[in-house]
Amino acid sequence: MAPSAQTQGASFTVGSVGTSQDSSEAQQQSSSLLFRMPKNPLRRTLKPVEEGFGQATLKAYDSLPTDPQEAQRTEMLKLKRRFVRDRNITSAFFAKTEAKKKILREEQRHRQRAARDSKVVMYRKYREGELPDIQIKHAEIIRPFQALAQKDTSLARMLFASLYEAIFKQLEILPALIGSLEDVCFSVKQLSIDSSAAATASLMSKQEPIGIMLLEKQISGSPGDTEAPSAKRAKGNVPSAATVTWVELARLYKSLGDFDVLHGIFSSRVGTKSITKEAMEAEERADYAEAVRQYKDAIGCDSWSDGPPMQVEEDLWEDSLLQCCNSLTEWGDLEKAAIVNIDDSNPPCLDKIWEDTYYLEHNLPYIMRAKLKLACGGANDDRFNAFLDKALESPERRGLLHSRYPTELTLYHILKDDLDKARYFAGACVQSFLQEWPNLSMLLEKSRAAYLKQLQALAEMREYLDFMSSTKNFESVGPVEQLLSRWRSTFPHPKLDPISVWDDVVTNRCMMMRKMMQRFHNSGAGGTSSADQMEVDGTGEGVSLSMLQQLFSREYIQLYLRIASTATAQSNYAVARRYLQLTEKAAIEIQWIHGVASMRIQQSQQDPSPTKLEPNIPLLEQLESYGKGSLDSASNSLACHHWLLEGTLYDIMANAFLEDGTLILGTLPDSKMKQLNTLIGEPSASRPKPEDVARRLYLKALSSLKGGVKAGTEHHKVSQDGSPMVKALVAMAKFCDAALRSKEEGVDVLLDTKQFPSVVVSYTLKAMQYQSQSATQQFPRLLQIVEQYPESLDAFLKKACDVPNWMFIGWISQMVALMDKPAGSAVHKILLSIANDYPQALAYPFRISSSDFKFGSSETDRVNRDTVDQVKRKLENTVINDFIQALEQLSSPELVWKDAVDNDLKPLMEQSVGSRDEAKLKEVWQQIYSHLFDHKSWETSQDGSLYGTPSASSNLVGARKKKFAQDYVKQVEDKFGKDGSKLLRMKGADFNKVSGEIYGAMQASLAKAMGDSLLKNYSPWLHNFDPTSVGHAIEVPGQYDGKSKPLPEYHVKIAGFDEKVLVMSSIRKPKRITIRGDDEKEYKFLVKGGEDLRLDQRIEQLFDIMNGILLEDAACSQRGLSLKTYSVIPMTHRVGLIGWVENTIPLKDFLKNALTESEEKHYMNGANWHEEWLKKFNSDRTKAYKEMYKKAKRVEVEKEFRRKATSVPHDLLRRAFMHLAVSPEAFLALRSHFINTYATLSICHYVLGIGDRHLSNYMVDLETGGVVGIDFGHAFGTATQFLPFPELMPFRLTPQITNLLLPHLYESGQLRNCMVHTMRALRNYHNLVLNTMDVFVKEPSLEWKSNARKQAKEQKLSEDDLSQLDVEWYPKEKVQQAKKKLIGGNPVYIMRFDLEKGHSRTPEYSALKTILTGDPTYNKRAKVGERCSSVEEQVDCLIDHATDPNILGRTWGGWEPWV
Repeated sequence: MAPSAQTQGASFTVGSVGTSQDSSEAQQQSSSLLFRMPKNPLRRTLKPVEEGFGQATLKAYDSLPTDPQEAQRTEMLKLKRRFVRDRNITSAFFAKTEAKKKILREEQRHRQRAARDSKVVMYRKYREGELPDIQIKHAEIIRPFQALAQKDTSLARMLFASLYEAIFKQLEILPALIGSLEDVCFSVKQLSIDSSAAATASLMSKQEPIGIMLLEKQISGSPGDTEAPSAKRAKGNVPSAATVTWVELARLYKSLGDFDVLHGIFSSRVGTKSITKEAMEAEERADYAEAVRQYKDAIGCDSWSDGPPMQVEEDLWEDSLLQCCNSLTEWGDLEKAAIVNIDDSNPPCLDKIWEDTYYLEHNLPYIMRAKLKLACGGANDDRFNAFLDKALESPERRGLLHSRYPTELTLYHILKDDLDKARYFAGACVQSFLQEWPNLSMLLEKSRAAYLKQLQALAEMREYLDFMSSTKNFESVGPVEQLLSRWRSTFPHPKLDPISVWDDVVTNRCMMMRKMMQRFHNSGAGGTSSADQMEVDGTGEGVSLSMLQQLFSREYIQLYLRIASTATAQSNYAVARRYLQLTEKAAIEIQWIHGVASMRIQQSQQDPSPTKLEPNIPLLEQLESYGKGSLDSASNSLACHHWLLEGTLYDIMANAFLEDGTLILGTLPDSKMKQLNTLIGEPSASRPKPEDVARRLYLKALSSLKGGVKAGTEHHKVSQDGSPMVKALVAMAKFCDAALRSKEEGVDVLLDTKQFPSVVVSYTLKAMQYQSQSATQQFPRLLQIVEQYPESLDAFLKKACDVPNWMFIGWISQMVALMDKPAGSAVHKILLSIANDYPQALAYPFRISSSDFKFGSSETDRVNRDTVDQVKRKLENTVINDFIQALEQLSSPELVWKDAVDNDLKPLMEQSVGSRDEAKLKEVWQQIYSHLFDHKSWETSQDGSLYGTPSASSNLVGARKKKFAQDYVKQVEDKFGKDGSKLLRMKGADFNKVSGEIYGAMQASLAKAMGDSLLKNYSPWLHNFDPTSVGHAIEVPGQYDGKSKPLPEYHVKIAGFDEKVLVMSSIRKPKRITIRGDDEKEYKFLVKGGEDLRLDQRIEQLFDIMNGILLEDAACSQRGLSLKTYSVIPMTHRVGLIGWVENTIPLKDFLKNALTESEEKHYMNGANWHEEWLKKFNSDRTKAYKEMYKKAKRVEVEKEFRRKATSVPHDLLRRAFMHLAVSPEAFLALRSHFINTYATLSICHYVLGIGDRHLSNYMVDLETGGVVGIDFGHAFGTATQFLPFPELMPFRLTPQITNLLLPHLYESGQLRNCMVHTMRALRNYHNLVLNTMDVFVKEPSLEWKSNARKQAKEQKLSEDDLSQLDVEWYPKEKVQQAKKKLIGGNPVYIMRFDLEKGHSRTPEYSALKTILTGDPTYNKRAKVGERCSSVEEQVDCLIDHATDPNILGRTWGGWEPWV
């Protein structure tokens, strides 16, 4: 049966009921074309009728009734049945309808109930059942209250008050609450807080970072003074509110151990006397004795010409005096300084400390430390003991002592032999550490380090307590030796840990050894028949107490000598002298003499003042005396060390007499003169000439060093780097090399130096044989010596065979550059050996240097050529060649065209038409055309390299280069001819114009290519690289550093390349590629074309040398000053790889990312205003700069510069770091690391003359905040000498960088101090820097050759003169400039030399010179002579120079000096 219309619901059908299903479906389909009714879900569905419906009724009435009544009755019954039936049907219908409505109403009520329930937040569910719900969390109680508070303000007010009332009642256990409240005050600009309250709360809760940021915000936002709190003591001038805020800020920085910022505050922001600044500078250079003297003078001064000092400055004197006495370990002076102001009575009453919170905070820590140190030395103080015992009886005072001084109390009870209490307080120390350590942020490195440094002394006291608790430890000497052995193996760091930490360890150990000796005495007296005899190990044998005393005495002496050596390394010579004096009579004589000699050598090297060399004379006499008497019985190692010290000291004295001999002889007393004459073999009453004294001292130094080498070579044990023998070899080589250098510079060293070249070569290579790093750093100097002194070649060849070939890898570039020189035979065997063992370490340097080799017809040239061929055959690797050429394809062809025109064609086209080298011109053009435009030939024979050899590989050229060739080949052929024939008759000016027009048209395609990021469009070879099909594995570049033996079998090989490249926006449009290694890691490199990267490579090597120097300097090590370096791999003259520094961003982008949308629209206002200002002088940009130099006045320049600085928010860099930081600790850590690295980088860049420091040449590390310098194309002063608009600043120190320091000043504090320490370290080791630098500049890169020719052209030298001087005068001149910087030259005079060499013939030179020199009215550098008197003065001149608005306002606009 076909379905009815009702059952379908979606269509209406017409037709008989009895039709077939097919007919019904057809009718439904046809009728649906008319209309279709939507389904109604509420419509009643009718049941289908039964078969034969209606037929039975019709049959019953086939014959109608004839009786009218019957018919009427029948009709009535019929109507009645019909009515009843219809009513039932209607009732049923309405009943069903009502039922459905009821269901709908129930559903509606259910939906309404669910909607109401959905608006109610169920914050917790209560347990159902018999058991009570007892596990209610605090959060489940707080959340409902929170919701109610959002609905009812009255309830919110009461809830807020109740919560904070409860919180404040438990404030002592919630230190983070302080930080939260201060964070609110910091975030809401309208809120402020009392500075003293904020500082105290931050200190008590260990929330110093947020306290610092809050006070710095209040200082920056409120230049005016606020109401100042009352001073703690009414004396001196009352400080202003601003001064109080600065003082409180200084307290917070002091708590974090940041004394650089602390000193900066008191030397710049708080008005101080000149003596304060001098004392703080003495502290910074570790001259604590001088600082103590000056602080005492300041405290004792009663009359001041410029008015009395403020109270805060007097407090600084007292605090600093205490700190300096602590650093000098002068406990008697520290005790007096800490007690003197507490009580005027004699003796002072220590109980008055509790009456003043200032004394509790400032004086009590030093009193405790001084008294306990004196007690450890045997000076027991009954008054101090009574003071402490009485304080421990008071609950309040006992609580303070227990919480702040558990370590001191442990030591105090050890001294009293109350070991049980000592053990209790030692446990309290551990608990205190465990409670406080989690509250210290991981970013507060100095605070965490300070906590950790306390642990060693505590751990050793606990070891002592455990030792003393067992009587078995006193039955034999074995446990004592085991304890001392453990102690000998653990010492603080000699450079990173301050001398006070060392003194804690040494003093405690000495005290505890005395206690143990006393216990042994007591045990021996009571347990044996003899007072000085004890049984050992139960064997019946004994050991005398006198022998045990000797054991402890030797340990005392070694500890004192160890701390004296550490103090010497940290330049704390006062401490070194005092501990050496303590051991003078008890120590082994030779050890004591060596300790004193080491101290005097370092002191004389750092301060070679002639007037301070007098103590060296009696010391040399002692060394001589011991060397003649007892040295024969000493070990070879000890004798070698002795001769080394003696020779070095003689050398220092000889150099001093050679430079200032007359001054020294004039100040020497007769007694010292007699001693000196005895040393040099002169009659005692004579006054020899200075040069005679110098010569004899040099001879003595030479003799002593020879003795050291002899003693070392006789030592039978295997030597290694750091052994006395290796040190003697290096010292002897340096001594002879210094004499050779002096002679090369025209200074008579008064010695016969004939054998010195061979000595330098032999001894340096022998030291390298034992893997000496210091000798390896000197190896490039050997190459120079072999070139300059051919007689040393045999020694070189003989000794080089014994050195492992991998030690030469770091200097491959220098050796390869020597292969076509007369001295090339010196490196032949070394390079052949490296080619055999490490071919890919040599492949790239050999390729870049061999293209410049020139051989003559002599026998030497034939040998050199044959060796080059041998190396070339060993390195033959088509895969490497294809790899290099594939990398060359990443260079933008537009820029390759420009480089070829500027560097290759223009020099040839500058000559007149008739005098040109036409053959050379055609050859150059053919190379350019085939490389850039002959795209048809690329389909058959693949493109080679413009700067290398063709390759047989296919698929080198990408679609990008093909499209370029197709677009411009016709234009180039029309202008110059396919074979370059039109060039032969084209004038130089016309060529410049036409080539410039072509390059201008290429700019569009260059800009369009910035969006092309597919590797296959540049280099299909790289895109399709498959290591299984090329035949030879290619190592990921940069794995050979020469610092350790390479293992090529474990080196990472290239497995492929990522399909995407990143096109950088800088001028050369370098591309970043991603190499996939076979270790499943990715290695990113920047492919840079169009530049010779050898200079960048050498700069990075110099940075490595500087990092080594900074690591050796104690002050730099403690501050973590270093440079972040990266790998540079030159491959050809015009392409190379630079290691990508991860997680970095250019400084410019870092700043711009912090701009808001509205601020970003105004960012270019500064550049626009600069251009508009220049147009006032001339419409032509170049001429405008030149006119501006001459005509613009200082006032106008500074005003315009300040206006341009307003185009960028003044706090943009600070804001960028705030966005990067997630907490106050993070911001301070990021800012501090940025300042440290930027200061270090600036000084190192200045020494190397690195310029062009625009914002994109700095990278910011997003993890640490450190800064990395990149792109060293302008080094050694070329930015001043050769740029058309010369750079007149030593480094970048523009407003954004100085504003980051705000509210602190850049002229003092952290930035300046880090610069001072960096410069001091480099100056102390300037010879190492200069030696290394001299080597790097000896092999001229393309830029060096070009710059040398530019300077020669400026000086109007002929080509013949240039060809002779090219390698000699230009590099030597640059090294001499660096030397002036490293000996304290005024930066102005040094830069004036570069300016004169490049611009002396320009009309604006005189104006540039005046601008550079500065005005004494405004500039400190203009008040200083040609030589700075100190490192501090040199850095002050540099900062003044770098921040001078009269210079910055005239700088080239692209440098953006206003940012």
